Amino acid sequence: MLSHHPLRLRRWARFVLLPAVASAVMAAAATGCGPKPAAESKSSPTPRPPFAPPKLAPAWMSPTATGKPFHTTLHATWHTASALYVGRGSGVEILDAATGQSKGSVQPPEPGATLCAMTPTLSADGLGAVAWIKGDPEGRGASCEHVSLVDTGRDGAVVWTTSVTGSAVAGKPFTSETAALGWAGDVLAVMTPNTVVGLQKDHSRAWAWSNPGVARQEFVYNDDMAVRGDRITVMLSEKGAPARPNYSFVTLDGKGRQTKPAAERVPLGDGMYLHLVSDHPEALLVTPPSEAAPELLLLAADGAITRRIALTTPVGHAELRGIGTYWRPDSMFDIRFTDTTVFVTAGSTISDTPAHVAAFDLKTGAMRWSRPVEAVTVPRLVGADADAVYVLGGRTTSDMTMYAFTSGDGTRTPISSVTAPRTLLPVTGLAIDYRAGNLAMTETRAGMFGTLMFRAP
Repeated sequence: MLSHHPLRLRRWARFVLLPAVASAVMAAAATGCGPKPAAESKSSPTPRPPFAPPKLAPAWMSPTATGKPFHTTLHATWHTASALYVGRGSGVEILDAATGQSKGSVQPPEPGATLCAMTPTLSADGLGAVAWIKGDPEGRGASCEHVSLVDTGRDGAVVWTTSVTGSAVAGKPFTSETAALGWAGDVLAVMTPNTVVGLQKDHSRAWAWSNPGVARQEFVYNDDMAVRGDRITVMLSEKGAPARPNYSFVTLDGKGRQTKPAAERVPLGDGMYLHLVSDHPEALLVTPPSEAAPELLLLAADGAITRRIALTTPVGHAELRGIGTYWRPDSMFDIRFTDTTVFVTAGSTISDTPAHVAAFDLKTGAMRWSRPVEAVTVPRLVGADADAVYVLGGRTTSDMTMYAFTSGDGTRTPISSVTAPRTLLPVTGLAIDYRAGNLAMTETRAGMFGTLMFRAP
């Protein structure tokens, strides 16, 4: 197996050195694996009632994840009307949406197979996909190449499993313990170490794309991939200067064709990192050292960078806390988009100065507004639509509030109270996912529980 390339190693090192979260509300440090931004509409600039019930309380709690780090880290969650699918390295557990009781799991291609990738969403007809490593995920030659199509309409039955491998480099197999999956319409895009393959739902190949390293016989990695609609963004890293590799990205259309002849290079200074924004491939994030502001890079349909937005506010730079999988610890960011606006949080979260929620106009790059949430709180962005961004915050985990901040001027309105048990207190990071009156807090690795579900009492 080829070793972790430098970008992935630096990302992981940077993530594990983040300080432990001390306050009760910081226990609810969520990530960007929440609901997808709703489509823009011409509705009034007030929250659409009811985004959330007036009160939310714990409904059930699933058991904690156990096992090695590879097995306990969270990949993604899928939601259906009757079930919550929670994907970790050990597999995909299926929980009853009403009670939290286990309804089984998605069956791996062989006992002990390790889950290494998962589509962040389901297709329109309820299909998802996962990828597996057979054998030891830390062993020599481990490869995340076995892809399974999963039908949630048939209680998580595996429709088929097939192998999708990268192209050989220098006459040798080019393997990696990572992959990425996503739905480009009805086609499943599968990212290997140096190719992206489009699979039909009958597992036949619709198309295939190879990165520049394949033709040049060089070690150019596909580092990450995001899919939205008919656009696929692939981030590349390659060996360049001795100090650090070169970073670039390409945009593919829904048929696997590059929208520009050459990859778009992104020059990065020391201590800077480049990330795809989950579920929004029209944007990239550049996270610099702590004293500088992160930047949002907006992309045109062909992948060209059209605008750079410095995410800074009068109370400080945007707080982009990345919590993700073992391989992509920064793949889920606390950031929300609509077609016209990006929302972030900013400012100190451990002082008497309230943290802020800020809105930036995607067309002009200007900050539209910055509004305080509460003192001594870590606000979490749980959703956004054309009218508002919805924020969870509070002084303690037993006294949280969900607010709506209007998109136009940031007017704050409390819309729901959330009561949480004290068992949340020691948790340092949660993935928060809100939809249709159900608020799920899921551990991103081993902890005191797996998922804690809230709904109207």
